[in-house]
Amino acid sequence: MKIAFDIHGTLDAEPALRGMADLLAQDANNTIYIISGPRRDRIIRRLRKLGMNPDKFVIVSIVDYLEAKGVEFVDDERGNPFCNEEIWWQSKGDICREYDIEVIIDDSIRYAPNMPATTTFLLNSVI
Repeated sequence: MKIAFDIHGTLDAEPALRGMADLLAQDANNTIYIISGPRRDRIIRRLRKLGMNPDKFVIVSIVDYLEAKGVEFVDDERGNPFCNEEIWWQSKGDICREYDIEVIIDDSIRYAPNMPATTTFLLNSVI
């Protein structure tokens, strides 16, 4: 299976989900994705801080993905990249479509309406 996890509010909030992601990644029949907003290097640092080995996962940064598609970003007051919200909230659905993700676990319901019919969206708060 192709299963994706978000970091912020999902993997960093639920130790059980971290264990699940690690366990699923050990099965050769699974490909486990980390799809999260920050740039790839920040995602890798966060995974390491959570005690997870980033080499076990396919890491997809929303910022990097959208920049590669020509989306322009500006930094917000904290220095975080910011773009058009409509584009942002569509992005995980686009990524799931492009990578044929079967299941995604995330803490933000705002991504759900844009998921392809072939992707099951699981809200972290109900798992």
